[in-house]
Amino acid sequence: MALHLVGENIDKTRSHYQAETGKLVQLMRGIYVDAGEDIEATILKHAVRIAKYLYPNAYLSAASAVLLGPTRDGRLFLSGRRIQRRRLRLLEIIQNAAPDHPSVAQAIVDDGMG
Repeated sequence: MALHLVGENIDKTRSHYQAETGKLVQLMRGIYVDAGEDIEATILKHAVRIAKYLYPNAYLSAASAVLLGPTRDGRLFLSGRRIQRRRLRLLEIIQNAAPDHPSVAQAIVDDGMG
């Protein structure tokens, strides 16, 4: 498994120890990838899972809702409470303000992690 999210598939003690020993690379607080993996490809492959981890109450919008993932240039569009941007290497997560009563639908995005 290339992506590790603290509290979901790894605990904070193990992730900290493995980052210190060089087995994992910390991208940001709570998000780690295996040191031997292609970090950029891993981030883009698991972009929706990372966004869900960072913004649990947001949802995919605009082009990302159609593609069910990031655009070719690495932008992932979300709608939620705030307007903000966050960059993780090649991935840029752009969160726009959601309307008061959005029309949403459930989607399952397969990123290989189950």
